Amino acid sequence: MPERRKEVRTPVPHSLEVKDQGDGAVVGTLANISSGGLMLLAQRYIEPGRVLQFSIPIPDELISSETDLTVGVESVWCEEDGLGRQHWCGFQIIDYPPGAAELLERLIAEFS
Repeated sequence: MPERRKEVRTPVPHSLEVKDQGDGAVVGTLANISSGGLMLLAQRYIEPGRVLQFSIPIPDELISSETDLTVGVESVWCEEDGLGRQHWCGFQIIDYPPGAAELLERLIAEFS
């Protein structure tokens, strides 16, 4: 599969559980992130094209008035992990509230 990303994804050194804002359920653990997308190790298959609203916790060492970063995403791909228990899923960030872009960039810089 040819590489289609515009930005390099930054690995996440923390175990951050990403939640679906719709039902509050944990979707998976954040694996990497860029200003345009992210990858999760998800607990279930998420069909490509599905649009979700994610809540990503902000690590304590990143001083912020916000405790979570909210982003709208669209699933681009999803593949079963080698053990058949979880899924690697890639998402394109399609929307975020005002001020979230700066918080996202600070989060990426913290992980770099």
